[in-house]
Amino acid sequence: MISKRLLWFIGAALAALLALSWWGHRFPARVTIINVSGVGLRNVEVRSGEQRVSTGAIPNGGTRSVALTPGDTVTIHFARTTWRSPEELTPARAMVIYIGPEGQVTR
Repeated sequence: MISKRLLWFIGAALAALLALSWWGHRFPARVTIINVSGVGLRNVEVRSGEQRVSTGAIPNGGTRSVALTPGDTVTIHFARTTWRSPEELTPARAMVIYIGPEGQVTR
């Protein structure tokens, strides 16, 4: 037979597991843009679903990071270039984007 003490422990552990999964699901993801294009970038905008974050200008060799709520794909728009991520952001994920010469985007 299982004791009451063990049942309370199992119940508390289950409650803690549910609380952690709820908290982790809401944890933001970070997108970092690194400019290695040789020229400064102006008016860089990061979009994910309904979120739009303007990072402003990024000088050559500079970086900008933004925190976004997970669940949608990432779109980065600068100059005449628009790049879309092939997969959705997941909680606590870090996505690093390199912008190279002639607007070439790599991950």
